[in-house]
Amino acid sequence: MYLNLGFGAAKVVRGTPEPTAVQLTAAQRNAVGAFVGDDGLPFCTGTLVSPHVVLTAAHCGAEVGDRFVIGADALNPDAEAYVAAVGGHPGWSTWVRDQALVLLDRDLPAEPLALAPPPSVGDVIQGVGYGLTAVGSSAQPVRWWVEEPVTSISDGGFTVSGGGERGLCNGDSGGPAIVMGPSGPAVAGTVSQGEMSCVGDDIYSAPDAEWIAGTVAKWGTPGTVPIAVRLSRAAVPLALAAVGVAIVVGLVVRHPSRTARKEMR
Repeated sequence: MYLNLGFGAAKVVRGTPEPTAVQLTAAQRNAVGAFVGDDGLPFCTGTLVSPHVVLTAAHCGAEVGDRFVIGADALNPDAEAYVAAVGGHPGWSTWVRDQALVLLDRDLPAEPLALAPPPSVGDVIQGVGYGLTAVGSSAQPVRWWVEEPVTSISDGGFTVSGGGERGLCNGDSGGPAIVMGPSGPAVAGTVSQGEMSCVGDDIYSAPDAEWIAGTVAKWGTPGTVPIAVRLSRAAVPLALAAVGVAIVVGLVVRHPSRTARKEMR
C-alpha cells in the first residue's frame, strides 16, 4: 500500500546528513527546503528552480502565507520566505502529474537546480527531505539525504527502492530526485508516494519542463504577483477533498493546527 509522504509528508529513514550519490555545494544543498505551517513545523519538502519559485508536490497543499525555509534545520533556517501564490499542474489528477509551483515573496540565497529527464533503470538518485526518520516517530525537522536505485519507469514518473533498509517517509513529499545532469546537479523527479514502511518503494513524478518554464516566466519577479493572489489550480479529486483522506494517502505530515485550518476551507 502506498501513501503520500507529507505531514502528511515523510522523512528520510536511515539517511545521511550530507548527500552521498551526487556532490552538491552548500548553495546547491540549500536549494532544497521545507514548507512550514502556522504551527511552526514542516509539512513538505520542495526545491528552488529559480531564486523565488519552488517545485513541490501538488498534494502537499501549500497555501499563501505558509513559510518556505532553507538550511539543514527547519527550526533554525539559513533564510526564509513566504508563499505568495500556488499553481498546480493543469494535468494533476490524483497522483498523475503530482506537481505544483510555489511563488515566494522574495529571492532566497541558494543556487536553484536545473531540470533533468527521468533516469534509467539501475541509475541511483539522491533523495532528500525533512520528514520522519522512522515510522511513527515524532517530527525532527532536519534535512536528511538518501540514495536509492531506480527499479522501474512509468508514464510520467519512476519508482525507486530502499530495499527494506532505507527510504523516504512522511514529510518528504515534494522533495527532489537529484541526478548529475550535463551542467551539474538537476531535478529528475518530485516525491509523490511511498510505501507505509518507509523503507520500500518510493514513487516520483517527472517534472514537466515546459509547464515549469512557462509558469516561471509568467510569474516574473516576486513583486509582480500580489500577495494572497493564487493561480488557478487543477481541480482536486473529490476523494482528496476530505483532509482525512489526504493524510492517509500522501507522504505529507499534517500537524493538528494545519489540519484544522484545512477543514475550515
